[in-house]
Amino acid sequence: MYNDLINNIENKTLILFGELHGTKVIPEFLYGFIIKIIQKKKINLCLEIPSELQPEMNSFMKKYDETLLDILKAEDSFRYSSHYLEFLKKLRKHRNYIKVHCIESESFSQEGKDKGLAKSIFGIMKNKKFTIAYMGDLHASKNKLFIGKMQITPTGFLLKKELGDSMISIRFTLKDKERKSKEEVDFNKGFDYIIEI
Repeated sequence: MYNDLINNIENKTLILFGELHGTKVIPEFLYGFIIKIIQKKKINLCLEIPSELQPEMNSFMKKYDETLLDILKAEDSFRYSSHYLEFLKKLRKHRNYIKVHCIESESFSQEGKDKGLAKSIFGIMKNKKFTIAYMGDLHASKNKLFIGKMQITPTGFLLKKELGDSMISIRFTLKDKERKSKEEVDFNKGFDYIIEI
């Protein structure tokens, strides 16, 4: 599966991976994909972690200072599950090939959060490295969304307007034997690829 995906991103500069938070299999899959990519090139990796924790991330990657992991566990043990933290530990082994960026800006609104994520990713991409952004699937969609009467303009939509076909968006879903709802089918239309794992 990795090889098919790698073939489809050959000319892209940005991949958004949208996930359902809290799983074991999604961080494991993404780690395997990243290992394949860094065999060919160095990358930016943007994570949905508060940007004020960038110094702790840098210290973690350079010296294995676990302060970052303790803060993340205390902040949100669901989003930053033990599997997510293990993903970070494994990434550290490849720190010469991966520059990890914390891109979540402080905002009390969905719109502000998505604009902040998009702005952070644009800024990071100025170094011209291939970039992967790993975030919740609501942010990674390239289509505007409606939840009740509220319209959401996701990060993926904002980035697509600027980057066009040089980016793709991929959604991870868990294998489920039940028939998908109309809402789920419509939501999937905001992604170039759906990966069921």
